[in-house]
Amino acid sequence: MKPNAFTVDTLISGEVRAEMARQKIGVIDLVAETSLTRNQLNDRINGRYQFSFGELDEVARVLGTSSIKIIQSARERAEAQSPAADRTAA
Repeated sequence: MKPNAFTVDTLISGEVRAEMARQKIGVIDLVAETSLTRNQLNDRINGRYQFSFGELDEVARVLGTSSIKIIQSARERAEAQSPAADRTAA
């Protein structure tokens, strides 16, 4: 997957990074609690590869949230960044 600032996948990665920052949980901490390797997790949180549903669910569990909430936040951000949102705000 090629990163694009307006794709849901990259916004999901951003939501995971934001939640990690809010909770002060690092990559090493997530790797220790999930089945992902450090390289796999880095690739996903940096948007090089998309999270599978299972991976996102594992990460969300460790972060104390749900994959649904992460996806919902990413979708809301995508809608807020869409050109249609710009037109309605004007």
